[in-house]
Amino acid sequence: MTDLCVDYGLLQQVENTLNSLKREFSNIDAVKHSANWGDGGIESAMGSFASNWSDHRQKVVGSIDAMIKNAHECRTKTDDFDTGMAQHLAKK
Repeated sequence: MTDLCVDYGLLQQVENTLNSLKREFSNIDAVKHSANWGDGGIESAMGSFASNWSDHRQKVVGSIDAMIKNAHECRTKTDDFDTGMAQHLAKK
């Protein structure tokens, strides 16, 4: 019976998906639509929303970075451990 089973392909897929999401979030540009709003109050509110979203987006990107690092470390460290155990068992 296996005590620990790691799906390296799945971990790589998670890492790839997170990197893709990070690129998407990082490449979002604020678009000025002030001419379309027709009202200064609406324009101001939408400007505040866009500014707040920009700040929060950076926090989301930071969280995604942390998850990418964790997925990568989990995959590589588990693989290193697995390789070391196999080498140890081969010596016996």
